[in-house]
Amino acid sequence: MYEGQWLGGFRHGNGKMHFSDGSTYQGEWYLGRAWGPGIFTNAKGEAHDGEWANDQKQGPGIYTTPLTGTSLTGNWKWGVQGGLGVEKNANGE
Repeated sequence: MYEGQWLGGFRHGNGKMHFSDGSTYQGEWYLGRAWGPGIFTNAKGEAHDGEWANDQKQGPGIYTTPLTGTSLTGNWKWGVQGGLGVEKNANGE
């Protein structure tokens, strides 16, 4: 289910998509694809808050895992973490 802006039958602009597996994406869309700033949260509560391009993590972002309390701040290129980053666990290390 999608709630948000449309353009010519495509999700376009700001909106939130609820997927059948329980995950969500809320943020910017470009012609039906996640593109720009947005937050993807999977059914387990793991989230990536950052930049997107063509439905993939692209650029700076923060990935958090609430079950372990781990967060990863860094850069992604076409969905793969790369470059410098900072990983923190639940006790702040």
